[in-house]
Amino acid sequence: MKIAIVSGGTGGHIFPAISLAKRLQQNHEVVFIGSNKRMEAAIVPKYDIDFKGFDLENKKWTLIRNIKICKKYIKEQKFDLAIGFGNYISVSFLLACFLLKIKFIIHEQNIIPGSANRLLHRFSYKTITSFKESSKYLKGKKVMCLGNPREEMKYYSSLKNKKESILVVMGSLGSSSINKIFEKMLNTYKFNNAFTIVTGKNNSMKISSLNDVTLIPFINDLPNEATKFDLVITRAGATTLKELAAFQVPMIIIPSPYVKNNHQYYNALFYASNDAAILLEEKNLTENTLRYEIDKALKDKSKLINMKINLLKTIKRNALSDFEKVVEKIAEKH
Repeated sequence: MKIAIVSGGTGGHIFPAISLAKRLQQNHEVVFIGSNKRMEAAIVPKYDIDFKGFDLENKKWTLIRNIKICKKYIKEQKFDLAIGFGNYISVSFLLACFLLKIKFIIHEQNIIPGSANRLLHRFSYKTITSFKESSKYLKGKKVMCLGNPREEMKYYSSLKNKKESILVVMGSLGSSSINKIFEKMLNTYKFNNAFTIVTGKNNSMKISSLNDVTLIPFINDLPNEATKFDLVITRAGATTLKELAAFQVPMIIIPSPYVKNNHQYYNALFYASNDAAILLEEKNLTENTLRYEIDKALKDKSKLINMKINLLKTIKRNALSDFEKVVEKIAEKH
């Protein structure tokens, strides 16, 4: 089959799509569809995946024009199936597929679905979710909770006997508000820990020599890099949390309050409710509360070990393989 995988905008959408694309490439022709102006245009080709970038405006009044552009390309390429992972590009492309009577599947990473997938769910052939709790919002027999393709990874366990280290990663774009709090905390208090802070490409920080701190703008392979650390402080993007859970990395989660439907809070609450992570809301965040939670987490080794055990309970080990099986069943009928 010839398959279009549609995703973009943030790493949380892009990397699950890349994982599936790499797996499906073994038996099918795959083209990754995204925006030619966003991060997927730079990331996807590095994984040896064919990439087609569109220049589509994210405006309601351009939707009909966007669909026409996508329909023309789909007819030329003669796709047999499309798979979308959210983002506005997927709306135009997958609606074009529907109008051309081409089956499509959508994948929802978050517990609370985004507006793109809420719309597309009405027309999808199958809707695959990462969390069973999403069935409250995406209903019907075509909904399948298979997990996130990024969950099917190697598993990491055991605490390290070395200087305890902390990774701070606030999503693929960083967070200026959280950076400011860390900047103030690290310039005020002395830690016996090493910090690595992913600032985001457009953000900067000024840290005194008071602490052992490394600043980097971006991290290419979060799951593998995260295994080098004893604790990760992170936003609550669903894919990031699934990746860290698969590698059993203890987390303090600070959900972004600036996202639609406050969906990151509910992602974080899932892990906190299962004693698999510490939830710290930004509205309660100061340099003092942050310092307290870091010290408390690292001093309680039994709690860290318990978090690692509980993280493993939250993942679906065969998420990618099960997703592939759904595609192969469609291929058999094609």
